Amino acid sequence: MAMTGSQSDPFDLDSLAVSDRFRLFNFTRRDDYVAYLWVLRAMDRLRGMHVAQSHTDDVAVVLAELAAAHDSVPESGGNLRDRLDNLVDDGVLHRLEDASRAGSLARYRNRQSVYQFSELGHRAYTAVESVLAARVQDANLSRLVFSDILRDLKDLAEANRDGDGDGDEIVRRLTSLDRVMEDMARRSARFHLTLGDITRSTDASPEVFLRYKNALMTRARANDSYLALSGDPVATPWDLELSETMRATGRAVYEETVADQLLADLAQYASGSR
Repeated sequence: MAMTGSQSDPFDLDSLAVSDRFRLFNFTRRDDYVAYLWVLRAMDRLRGMHVAQSHTDDVAVVLAELAAAHDSVPESGGNLRDRLDNLVDDGVLHRLEDASRAGSLARYRNRQSVYQFSELGHRAYTAVESVLAARVQDANLSRLVFSDILRDLKDLAEANRDGDGDGDEIVRRLTSLDRVMEDMARRSARFHLTLGDITRSTDASPEVFLRYKNALMTRARANDSYLALSGDPVATPWDLELSETMRATGRAVYEETVADQLLADLAQYASGSR
């Protein structure tokens, strides 16, 4: 699909640009990737608080707050600055030197770095969070989409029938239809991906079906073989004696218990041998 506006086609990126973009996700491949994730969550919370540039101490304070609310937050120990610097090397964060934070000559001689998200770095982080927050149950084809399409088509037809030809209304309806169709295409793709996941994660082989089917029939025979006959037996043209036998004994014969013999009798009846 052609890209419009300020967006570029990712197919046109050269190998170096693709490598730079993939480098943004390096933190997901580190041994302590969970710790990096929580560092980025702390950075994102500071960003939401309009703290554009954050010192290591700021990140540590937010991490402590997150740890108080979530047991899964790992201890940062003394590696917080190293993790932030590694995220800078990956292009997720920018590092700047802020001399105004130095309250003494000794602190000035030490590096007073502040960190902030790069634009692509924040996109990479939000992409990871969206994958973590995804639920396969969300992949559904809503019936409301079709009602929206029908409504927009009716409005579009009405606008076209208008003698003056309301161009703005036609454009609005076409834009709405385009948006709904794109949403339906995304839902359809996710729906079929979900079906693939279910197929791969579910053992639906004939052997499994027969095993559980036989177990169910065995249980049914154990529970139902002694039930008294209720109602009137139906005609059994493939076995003329079956109805009379059920009436005489007062016992029901369930198809599940004699499935193989029943199929054989039906085959003989169909061939006219009986």
